[in-house]
Amino acid sequence: MLLFYFLSLFVTAKAELLSGSCSFQDSICDYMFDFHPAFLSWTLKSSGLFITVKEHVQEDQGKGKAVLFGPDVEQRDWSCFRMVYQVTGSASLQVQKRTDVESFDEVLWMTQSPFDRQLIASIDLQNSTETLKIVIEGKLEEEGSSVSIFEIKISDKYCIECDFEEDHLCGYTNEWNRYMNWRVGRSDDSALNDGTGQYMYVDSKSFQEVARLASPMTTVPMPGCLSFQYQQYHAGDHLFTLFSRDQAGQYQELWRADLPENNNVNWSPETRVWSSISYRGLSSPGPGRPM
Repeated sequence: MLLFYFLSLFVTAKAELLSGSCSFQDSICDYMFDFHPAFLSWTLKSSGLFITVKEHVQEDQGKGKAVLFGPDVEQRDWSCFRMVYQVTGSASLQVQKRTDVESFDEVLWMTQSPFDRQLIASIDLQNSTETLKIVIEGKLEEEGSSVSIFEIKISDKYCIECDFEEDHLCGYTNEWNRYMNWRVGRSDDSALNDGTGQYMYVDSKSFQEVARLASPMTTVPMPGCLSFQYQQYHAGDHLFTLFSRDQAGQYQELWRADLPENNNVNWSPETRVWSSISYRGLSSPGPGRPM
C-alpha cells in the first residue's frame, strides 16, 4: 500500500527584508571588509554570486582570519538572520552581534563542519532598543580550505516561519533516511495540485520508516502559536506527530494527528482536504495544549 504524508507550514504575512540583507550578485551591499594587514581578505565572485575567503595559509602565519562587518540593523519586535553558506576543508565560520552598549561581541552561531553543498544558518534576533551590527568571521586552518557566503537575509519574523516557496527550506533540515525523506515542491498526486504554491511532502512504499523534518533551533520563548496545514492519505496506517527537541536532545510529544481530539476529519481516499492546526505552548516551560 502506498503511504502519503503531506505538510505545509504557512505565514500570514509577507516578511519584510531589513538592512543587512544581501544576495552578493553585483556588490557586497552595505557590508564592509576588514582590511587589517594580519587578516585574510574576502573576495566577491561575480560569476558565482557569492563572497569567499580562499587563500593559502602560510606556515608562519598561523590561523588565517577574514572579517566582514554588516550595516546597522534597527531592531523590531523580532527578526530572523538567515545565511546561505559553505565551509570546506579545515575552516570555520562564526556570526557575532555587536552593540554600542556591550564591550565585546556576542557569538550567535558558529560551525566547523565542512560540507560538500550549501547550507543555511537561521538565527533569531530578539527585540531590543539597541541598534546592532552583524560581524561575520571566517577562519582557515590549512591550505585548500574555504569559507563562502552566498546570501544573507534579515527579515521581520521568526526563523521558524516558512511558506516553502523559496528555493531553500528557511533553515529547516531533512534528517536523512535512505528510504523516505521530506521534499519541497509539488508531488505527482493530482489531488494536491489543483491550486498554486509549494509544500513539504513525503511518500513511501515502505512500512515502518520515519521521515523527520526539523525546524531551526529556537533558544528563547516566543509569543503566539505554531500554525500549519497538513493532509494525510491512508491515515490509519501511520503516525503524524509534532515533537519538540531541546538542546540536550530530549524529545517531548506536543501533538498527534491520530488522537480522537485532534483528528475529526474523514481520511478516506475519496476525501482529500487540508486541515489547519494551531498549537500554543512553545513559549511556556511546560507542555502546551493544541487548539
